[in-house]
Amino acid sequence: FWRKELTTKADIAEEIARISGYDKVEITVPRINLWAIAQEPIYNLKNDVRNYFTSIWFFDIYNYSFVSAPLYEKLWLDIWECVDLKNSLSEEATHMKNSLIPNLMLWLEENIRTRKDLKLFEIEKAFFKKWKEISEKYLLSAVMTSDKEIAYYDIQNILSNFLKSIFVDNFYFDNVEIIPAFAHSGRIAKVMARWKEIWIIWEIHPNISKKFDVKSRVWFFEIDGEKLCEVAYNIKKAKEVSTFQENNFDLSFVVDKSIKWKDIKTSIAWVDKDLIQKVELFDIYENEEKLPWKRSLSFKVYIQSMEWTLDDNVKNELIKKLVEKVWKVWGILR
Repeated sequence: FWRKELTTKADIAEEIARISGYDKVEITVPRINLWAIAQEPIYNLKNDVRNYFTSIWFFDIYNYSFVSAPLYEKLWLDIWECVDLKNSLSEEATHMKNSLIPNLMLWLEENIRTRKDLKLFEIEKAFFKKWKEISEKYLLSAVMTSDKEIAYYDIQNILSNFLKSIFVDNFYFDNVEIIPAFAHSGRIAKVMARWKEIWIIWEIHPNISKKFDVKSRVWFFEIDGEKLCEVAYNIKKAKEVSTFQENNFDLSFVVDKSIKWKDIKTSIAWVDKDLIQKVELFDIYENEEKLPWKRSLSFKVYIQSMEWTLDDNVKNELIKKLVEKVWKVWGILR
């Protein structure tokens, strides 16, 4: 009666086998079907994340699930948004983390003295509370130091290649309405895929970098793992390949800085959906002296027909329509 842990048949069977002797148990093959186990999407995502980021020289970091109030104060974050522990083990572990960034900053502070350029990432669970409800989900966060004035486009290329590697289609970068306290205003963006915000990119505020004794610029991104799983691993649909030669040309437009490049890209693609196969933004040029309050956006347009070989007349006529379309709404040809 004092063995309170014996609650199931398996518990009792284990006790009988232990007392009688495990060597007396006859070895038999279990009568079950050992089929392959279907893995959860997050399991595949974790493997793909580690394979991709380690291949481009990011270090995989493992941290405890705990944070402290002083650490959050250094990042201008509110510790009361975290789940608190009733019996914490130490003053450095009083709450459950709701972001991977604070612990990554600690790693950066401890290792920046021995290595000038650091690229760190972590994919692990974070914990959230809303009123009395507590939930958890996987986040993917990374940090990269850089001496460049603007390293945003480097991170954008890293993330774009990663999204393509896990078959995320129709994604784009957009402006952010709510800026975190520790982010550098004007150097922040969010990534949208299938009308869902899946992560955010930003440069850490210089004042916070100084608190962690980091002199270089620090860039972060943080990804919602569940939302990323919803838009990843799409099945590619095959389409008929044209036997006629593909052609392409470049167009550069001078527009206001407030204009989003994806809006111009969409306008170009819709001018002729049969001929225009793909539109890519390949260069952004900004110079306050030559182009005050404006910037130049350069696009590469790929055209191809399923029925005939395109000649120069068709190409020139299409370019004329594109320039006229963009000129009416967005800006002028450079």
